[in-house]
Amino acid sequence: MISFEKAREIISRRVVLKRPERLLLAEAIGCVLARDIAARDDGPAFDKSVMDGFAVRSQDTVGAPVDLKIIGALAAGELPRRGLKKDQAIRIATGAMLPSGADAVVMEEEAVVKANETVRIPRKISRGESVYFRSRDFKKGCVLLKKGSLVNDVRAGLLSSQGLTRVLVYPMPHVALAATGDEVVEAAADAASVRCGTRQRLCSWPRCGPGRSERLSGHCPGQKTVAQAFFASRLAL
Repeated sequence: MISFEKAREIISRRVVLKRPERLLLAEAIGCVLARDIAARDDGPAFDKSVMDGFAVRSQDTVGAPVDLKIIGALAAGELPRRGLKKDQAIRIATGAMLPSGADAVVMEEEAVVKANETVRIPRKISRGESVYFRSRDFKKGCVLLKKGSLVNDVRAGLLSSQGLTRVLVYPMPHVALAATGDEVVEAAADAASVRCGTRQRLCSWPRCGPGRSERLSGHCPGQKTVAQAFFASRLAL
């Protein structure tokens, strides 16, 4: 029996990369990227609120408590129709784009809405409070994922957020699993022989592991030349 390290060396030496294919993101999970992927947009693409509350100009809160006039509301996914001027505020939802002029968000729990369409801000608010600024994560044009990166569910989500639906990847290699040895039999066979339990346990490994497409191959005789022909025929299917 050869060691795990030796087996890995033999496999690595003999594996040949397939021609890259452009696959849908869902199909590409588990595959490896065949080229670098650059960001199409800034991440995030705009300044956005991370809290429900009120978009404000931080300089208007100097000398708090102060009362600001509420001039509208912004929902997530809605484009601002107007910007903020001195002593104004806009009600804003989590994830919504900040209107021009605003540089901070006051959490709803801190603000006190008054009857005359004004909101009281009880303390000085610093620039950037409860705001996730544009390009904080990455800038347009930067390399998001390098060639050779494994596409997993998280990275697929990142690529989808950049408007990508397909990516160029190397297809998964095929893996044939079989029990070898003349004394090994299937589970339903005569109990006087050795019933194979290991192959069934290993069958789940290619499905769960990254970058593998399995082909279950049953039982293989123990002679080397016969085994070689056996695996070659299964992988050629």
